[in-house]
Amino acid sequence: MPLPLPNLDTRSWADLVEEGRALVPRYAARWTDHNVHDPGITLIELFAWMVEADIYRTNHISSRSRLKFLRLIGFPPRPPQPAQVVLTFTLEPGLPATSFLPAGMTFRATVGTLRLPFRTSADLLVIDSSLVAVQTTVDGETYTDQTRVEQGRFGFSPWGLKPPGTPPADPEKQPALYLGFKQEFPINGKVSCRFHFAGPRSDEAEKQRLRQELETEESVCSPPRSLIECSLLEPTDPWCKEKAPPPEDSMVSVASPQTLRHHSVRTAWDYFDGSKWQPLNEEQGQVVDETRGFTLDGPVHIKLPKAMKKPPGFGVIKDELGKQKRFFYIRCRLEKGPLDYLPTILDIQLNAVLAQQVESAHTAFEIRPGVKPMPSQTPIVGTSGHLSIGFDERGAIKNLAFTPDGEGPRARVLAYKAAKPTEPGSLILTLAFLGWGTGLPDQSFVLPHAPIAGGTAKLWTITNGITEEWSQRPDLDASDRTDAHFTLDATNGEINFGDGERGGVVPEDAAVLVSYDFCAASLGNITANVSWHFKGVDDTINQALLGTVDLQDVQDNIAAIRNASRGLGGLEEEELDHAAGRAAELLWAHERLLELAPPGSSQTLDGLEPERVFARSAPQRATTLLDYERLALDVPGAPIARARAWSGLDAYLPCVKSPGTVVVTVVPWLPAAKPEASPQLLAAVKRYLDRRRLVGTRLVTVGPKYLQVSIRATVVTKMGVRGDRVVEDVVKALNRFLDPLRGGPARRGWPFGRDVYRSEILEVIDQTSGVDHVEDLELVGGAGDPQCGNLCVGRLVLVTPGVHEIKTALDRGTNGSANC
Repeated sequence: MPLPLPNLDTRSWADLVEEGRALVPRYAARWTDHNVHDPGITLIELFAWMVEADIYRTNHISSRSRLKFLRLIGFPPRPPQPAQVVLTFTLEPGLPATSFLPAGMTFRATVGTLRLPFRTSADLLVIDSSLVAVQTTVDGETYTDQTRVEQGRFGFSPWGLKPPGTPPADPEKQPALYLGFKQEFPINGKVSCRFHFAGPRSDEAEKQRLRQELETEESVCSPPRSLIECSLLEPTDPWCKEKAPPPEDSMVSVASPQTLRHHSVRTAWDYFDGSKWQPLNEEQGQVVDETRGFTLDGPVHIKLPKAMKKPPGFGVIKDELGKQKRFFYIRCRLEKGPLDYLPTILDIQLNAVLAQQVESAHTAFEIRPGVKPMPSQTPIVGTSGHLSIGFDERGAIKNLAFTPDGEGPRARVLAYKAAKPTEPGSLILTLAFLGWGTGLPDQSFVLPHAPIAGGTAKLWTITNGITEEWSQRPDLDASDRTDAHFTLDATNGEINFGDGERGGVVPEDAAVLVSYDFCAASLGNITANVSWHFKGVDDTINQALLGTVDLQDVQDNIAAIRNASRGLGGLEEEELDHAAGRAAELLWAHERLLELAPPGSSQTLDGLEPERVFARSAPQRATTLLDYERLALDVPGAPIARARAWSGLDAYLPCVKSPGTVVVTVVPWLPAAKPEASPQLLAAVKRYLDRRRLVGTRLVTVGPKYLQVSIRATVVTKMGVRGDRVVEDVVKALNRFLDPLRGGPARRGWPFGRDVYRSEILEVIDQTSGVDHVEDLELVGGAGDPQCGNLCVGRLVLVTPGVHEIKTALDRGTNGSANC
């Protein structure tokens, strides 16, 4: 919901007159006559009338002006967005074992009376196999069968609930995920397994945030261009981008520039070749992991160099009848750490690909008889290239040339029939022919299909064999009479040109061609497991992509198409009020954070309810400690548990003042008992905050320091209660209370720098079931001596539970004996 926009000024004419009269004694002490007959009062009333008129105009700005203001501050309304869905394919048994589906193939979902097209975003090799076994191990010795958990989408951790901080060097001892398949993978065939993880920080939006942050860092932090040629430099010289390898902690994979890498986690994939587990080489393209170390939803592409075999003595699974079965396995090892966050796998899909609910506009053009392009410029079905094309007065093609590189409209050739001397030909392109220019101002066209996906289109005009490309603009207010600019209404599909003063006009008899994708916006958010159709749908597009492969053979080979999850991301064009509310929410993010921690209270977000904190948007800049904390919690690809910011102190000598320094303490989720921030995580948080800090601020990111607290106590149990059970419950209660992530008085993590009070420990023990009272209590901090008072904790320090010594005793007032 958009934020309510307040009235900019509610003062009326009478309020302004009274305000003016109230200021008279301050600035004109000798002016004593304030009645209406006084000329000065008349001037005040006249000025109030003028101000009231200005206030009225200010509160009633037009929608066009509001739209200009929003664009000026960088918050234009979002254009229509297409939905996305993951499609899974199954082959017919007994037919060819594989079927290749190139990127861009279209399938239609039937939803009521609608048949919505979905276009695949990547190539997919469908194989005749299925995932039938899932196992995990933490140490390479004990295995856990997760098959039914994965099939029920209940969620499981691939590295166990307590993964090691640093994986061992021996690959056979590292935490691993084993995937068993019914049939082996084809050799040199790229097979795709798609992973879906729990949590909101693993979806496609988080992946886009990571890519955007990486692109911004590269554009801001790129070194100046060297005047020395790269051929004269060493391969590792950082000035030569073409030859310098990426650093070890680079966010981009070596195998693919589109594959993101985790800041600290590295995984390795293996297959069994009959004698041992063989690693798959990432640099050679044998494996491309787009999950970023099991933190983002995405596929893992595997290309086996040799045949895979069933491992002997491993992977034996019993079916419902108790019969043992062995399968073909691949495994993923946790090769390098440490983990900052424990991933949870919800679903693993074989033969799956991401599809968008978009379709390209295409038109069938007639070719005049006798028109024949040169052999090297003949259109090739299924390829994209540039066209040099001309039309006669009927709209038929009178000259044609197709080149992969060059100038002119760019389109994909879907079908081509060469013209004969006496018979016309035909050409189907991913272009829409809108009509002819009139040479008159304010000419407009309506696209055949709408809404326009992403709100963008490419447009060309062709006049007497001369092609001109026009640029899309949000409006034509800044366009000159010679500028080839146009505007597009993404919802209605209306294209408008200039009037000759603001924006150029379309020349008379100029052919207008446009390339665009259209979608159904929010209607594309389909439910799971809808009906899909392939046969007889978009045959021209699909056949063009398949090339020489017969479309009918591919259709017959596909047994079923399924979407296990619903479509997401489809949005209508954003309304103006909603865009204004979104802008106000982000621009006032700093003030909204101050509402959570107003002056006089603890100036930190740490310890507040997480729901309230994440309900506030992160600001664009860090000006206060609250901004630093909220931005640290918002670092893309690095979900952390807690963040605490300090000003004016030294990170390593907290008692020493350091003006101009901001210290941000980062607490990850792992290890659970004593979370330690890795240097890679601290570097990732610092990079993100460093670009948003104020100039002149020294930023330091550190992990927390810990004080291990051990409790020595003798408790008196109630009659009839087992002492060992009481001791166990007391230890669990103390561990919960002293937990750095979920402990403390508010159960939201132990507050930084908060002392451990003896009275609170007594209360925790006394509230444990079966405890009558506490007879003796000592607190031990770290390696210090036991003490009966409170434990002091430093400013940057958290507590963590140690080894407690709890003894039980019967009430001496009852029987005079002790039960130890």
